[in-house]
Parts: sequence; C-alpha cells; structure tokens
Amino acid sequence: MPLLTTFDNTMRSGLSSILNVDLSDIQWLQAYLPIRRGGLGIKSAAMLAPSAFLASAASTHDLQQSILPEPTRSRGGDSI
Repeated sequence: MPLLTTFDNTMRSGLSSILNVDLSDIQWLQAYLPIRRGGLGIKSAAMLAPSAFLASAASTHDLQQSILPEPTRSRGGDSI
C-alpha cells in the first residue's frame, strides 16, 4: 500500500499546484467528499484498492474455475 499512498500524495500535490493553495489535512479530506456534499469527488487509491481487488477477483470466478484443475477446486473452493 505504500505506492498507493504515494499516488494519493502526488494527486494532492498536483491539486495544490493547480489551485495554487496548500491544502490542509481537513481540506484534503473534504476534497474526498462527493460534489453534492461540498467536496471535489476525488477518490483515494489507497481506500479503493481493497474493494477493487475483491471485485476483480469475484468477476473472474468463472474463469478461475475453468482454468484451475479439479483437485485444486475441491480443496475448499477458496479460489478467490
């Protein structure tokens, strides 16, 4: 996750540069809020990564089942 945090920090730095302001931690958290709630709708890569990984693994379940040999599948079914 250190690379995801680095990515988020780079995004914060870029936004600060574009807006020509230094964003405090509170302002950066507010930027994560949806636009309708007063934020900028920015998504954190570090916060989204676990759910994105699980969604990716779940969406390939059928493919995993077709690729994995039968003995591997019968050991408990935890291919994800």
